[in-house]
Amino acid sequence: MLLTVTALALAACSSPQPAAAFCATDPRVETFSPGLASKGAAGMTAKILTATPAPIQQGLNEWGIELLDSGGQPVDGATIDVKPTMPDHGHGSPTVATVTAQGQGHYDLSNINLSMRGVWLVTLVIASSQGSDQVSFTFCVDGTS
Repeated sequence: MLLTVTALALAACSSPQPAAAFCATDPRVETFSPGLASKGAAGMTAKILTATPAPIQQGLNEWGIELLDSGGQPVDGATIDVKPTMPDHGHGSPTVATVTAQGQGHYDLSNINLSMRGVWLVTLVIASSQGSDQVSFTFCVDGTS
């Protein structure tokens, strides 16, 4: 009996599990939907307006965001550094994301490389004439685009 239970446990550990099995219910992750927003400690808010692919997936992702100051006004001319990391693995993305200002607080973020399945923390480090802040989004990446 003990041998059977041990064999079953070893088989379960060695078979590949999709990421959804281990991170979709993780309390840290957010479910993507248009308009998903994150507010930083200094009061800036970033809203993900569009995502390609949607929902967020393994591989290259592009986001259209709106950046607002603490008073809810659009932030133009910001420098945004996109920092995707896997907190459980202790590493970041293999590529650098590109940020393109579109005006009126809108920015396109491309080349966001979520290269592995699992939990990703994507932090936007923002510097502008209205101040600086950091906002973060945490997603479970469970499939390829």
